[in-house]
Amino acid sequence: MIYTDDAVMILYPRKPLIFGHVLVLPVWHVEFFHELEDREIVAMKNSVAHLVEAFEKSLDLKGYNIFSNNGVQVGQSVPHVHWHIFLRSLDEIHSPYDILNGKYPRENLDFLSDEWNKRKSKLALLLSK
Repeated sequence: MIYTDDAVMILYPRKPLIFGHVLVLPVWHVEFFHELEDREIVAMKNSVAHLVEAFEKSLDLKGYNIFSNNGVQVGQSVPHVHWHIFLRSLDEIHSPYDILNGKYPRENLDFLSDEWNKRKSKLALLLSK
């Protein structure tokens, strides 16, 4: 868990593709994007804006991707709407889409490393402001 409020959670996925891979999801249980209420969509959008602002301060952000699967047949493995956000930096090793397509293996993101904890703490601090 990186950030939470009364409407939205931001967390790292169990198997991130790149350091800037995070999940944004509503606190309320909703299975599909089209079932979200306007207030939930606005809360998620505002969280993405806050996330992008935090990364602009801490990394050389060049842009971001928003990715979501809606339906088991198209790859949804968790029955709760969520957005995969790929925050793309100038120093990224590989595109997350190249990793998804099997062109490159996932980055070796050691969750116990000092670097990972430093980055995670910095991001959590930026998001709490």
